[in-house]
Formats: sequence, C-alpha cells, structure tokens
Amino acid sequence: RVEPAEQESVYGPALESLLRRLDPYSGGAVVDVSFSPSSSSSSGGGGGWRAVLAEAELLLGLGAAAGGGPLKPLPHGVAARAVLVRRLDEESGRLRSGEWTGREAEGLGVLRLLSPSPAGLTGYGMAAPAPGGGGWHHEDRAVLEGGWEEVWQLQSRQRVLLTAALFKDPAAKAAALRWLGAVLAANGANADGGKQQSPQEAMRARQSCSSDGALLSAAAVLLQLCGPFLTPTALRDGKGHDGFARLDWRWHERERRREAAWSAE
Repeated sequence: RVEPAEQESVYGPALESLLRRLDPYSGGAVVDVSFSPSSSSSSGGGGGWRAVLAEAELLLGLGAAAGGGPLKPLPHGVAARAVLVRRLDEESGRLRSGEWTGREAEGLGVLRLLSPSPAGLTGYGMAAPAPGGGGWHHEDRAVLEGGWEEVWQLQSRQRVLLTAALFKDPAAKAAALRWLGAVLAANGANADGGKQQSPQEAMRARQSCSSDGALLSAAAVLLQLCGPFLTPTALRDGKGHDGFARLDWRWHERERRREAAWSAE
C-alpha cells in the first residue's frame, strides 16, 4: 500500500506542473479556434488545449479499454487520482472558510483545468488571439459555427475528463461535487458584490472572481453532467433519484414549503 505522503511526493509535482501550464495568470492555454478550412489545416485544429488535456488524461490514468470505448479510470492512475481528490478537499475547505477567493482557486488550484477559454474571454492576463486576424460580422454564421464547435469540443473534453477521473468512485465524486459547490459559492458572493453601485466595491468583487472563461466552462460542464436528468423515466436501476423523479416540479415545491416552514420556526 502506498501512503498518501508517498503519492503526493511522486504525483503532486507532476500535477502542479500540468496545472501551471493552464495558469491564467501566466498566459494559460487559449483555444486556437480555426475559422476557415485553410487555417484549420495549418493550425492543427485546436493546438494547445488538446495537448494539455491529453497529458492530464495520461497523468490521471484515464484511457479507453483495449477494444475502444469511452474514457475510464485505469488501475495505474489510482495514486494520481487520489492526490487530485485530496487537493479538491483542501481547496473546498479554503474556499468555504474564505481563505481563498474564486480568483485564487483558479490561479492556484485545480480550477485551472477549466481555464482554457475561447477567444474574447481573456480572463486575467490570458492572451486571446483575434479570430482570423480580425473582427467578424454578426451575420457570419457559417464562419462562427466552426468556432462554436471548437468550444463545444473543449467543454465536452473537460466534462469527460472530470467524469472519468472523479465521478466513477463514490468518495471522489462526493469530493468533486463539494469542490464545485465551493467554487460556485465563492464566485456567487463576489458576483453579488459586483452589483453594488460603488465602482470601488464592484472592482474589488470583480478582482476576486474566477475568470469568465473558467466559469463558462464550469457552467457548461455542469449542464452536460445534468444531461441524463433532463428526461425523467420510470426506470429503477439504482441511479439518480427513483428514475430522476426528484426533478418533478412537485418535489421542488414540497421542498420549498419545507424550507419556508423551517425558517419560520
């Protein structure tokens, strides 16, 4: 059995090195969106973010079975994934206690995995290239569709990576959900502060938030994870809440009434 300290000494530096390549404070990995067939062939169709996420999958021991299929956690990555889970728990505590803000979570933490962003969402110091070397017209749908597809591929790849690394094991899944909740809570409080009339207060709140690109990717990943819950069924297979029945609006209304009753006590 490998002790946590040994796991950290072996895989901790490798994980940190990978995250630093995605650090928005020092440039990060910008989505290289191709807006024409010629630029697509010359730029490799996406470049940087694909290479870094592929390296993350390798480090965390994620891969397909011998016959192909979806990405899944492989035995040789257990120790690296354990290091990742411990980091998530530590960061959740720092975010909940107020020791870290959303910006620090992205600049120093695992949220850097979601830092690669499309051009135009520059975050903090992230150099986003101008699409095609210039601007575009709002009616250029045919041109923009390639960019939309590129961003969707990025966000889907991030979701697949997180699902395979963290959502197959119950303990890791719980840690990942706690961490996502802590990230959203930290940024939500700052977003509320950004609505203040005082420019100084709004600026302070903005400077403590994660970048727009990371929050956009986090939201897209969460929406994709909710996909199976969008079609409630009567199937009882042990997954979800009684065939996703908890998404019934009547369940939500019942919980709302319970919360109101508890608040009144």
